[in-house]
Amino acid sequence: MKVKRRFVAPLIFILCVTLLVVYGQFGSSGKVIRKFKERITEIQSVEASVVVDMWGVNGDDTLHLNADLDLALSHPFYGQKKMNVIARIKGETDKNDQNLDGEAVAELRMIDDHFFIKLDQLNFDDPGLENFKIFLEGYYGRWLELTRDFVSRHIYLKKQRTLLEEAAFKKLFVKSRLFRASEVYGTEEIDGKKVYHYGVVFNRGAVEGYFEKAVGMGEYSLTDLEIKKAGDFLATLEDVEFWIGVDDYNLYRATLTFQGNQDGMNPETQQINLVFSGKSFNNEVIIETPTETELFQSGDLLKKIKY
Repeated sequence: MKVKRRFVAPLIFILCVTLLVVYGQFGSSGKVIRKFKERITEIQSVEASVVVDMWGVNGDDTLHLNADLDLALSHPFYGQKKMNVIARIKGETDKNDQNLDGEAVAELRMIDDHFFIKLDQLNFDDPGLENFKIFLEGYYGRWLELTRDFVSRHIYLKKQRTLLEEAAFKKLFVKSRLFRASEVYGTEEIDGKKVYHYGVVFNRGAVEGYFEKAVGMGEYSLTDLEIKKAGDFLATLEDVEFWIGVDDYNLYRATLTFQGNQDGMNPETQQINLVFSGKSFNNEVIIETPTETELFQSGDLLKKIKY
């Protein structure tokens, strides 16, 4: 079949436009990832939810844990750092041929270097912890402030960055090759927002190099072994997917799966699934210091735990 010459130019034009559109939609993952990393360094507040499911086997014991977290974070470059987390946790374990269930609802709040916790619900079947449960019931609905000594021993607090340090850290993060798009699934919609959908893989060497440099800048407090473990962990993640905003490059959803040997668990049967959903970025987040608090004495708590 012969094609008339006057149709050749329009056909070539249509083909070129089609290729450009396809390339623009699906071939610019490197640019989108770079813009996404730049956007991360600009985030000063976020509201999000995180759902974690974990299954594992340790010897003859099995465990299933589900955690549903609502997170609000206000972290301006200069000013008061605030965070609020509402956690709903359910667990089930078969231990020594005994099935044990439990659930808890708690709220954690941070105002700069002050940390507060409130327990709203705690139920579990383990009779060996009955004294512990009775002790905690007296604290339901009450805000407890963690002591400075407890915070200094268990929580790492980052120092305030200078303008030069802020710029240097942003440059380090944006230029790093921590992860890349391994699959391009096209564009979708999440709650009316148009998003790019990518499969993602992490680069172990780049992760370790990034943390080594960040530690040198005072951004993190990590040992060489902890840096190696972070690289190993991220490199073994499976089914990592990002949904990144087409217009604003915010992360509206992320999912990942981990399977492996952690804390003595059987590597064949341990699995962790995580789903992150971003809801609001760089909008005002109101988090206030609880009006009535009392100091949390960890020593009193440990005395009530009987194994």
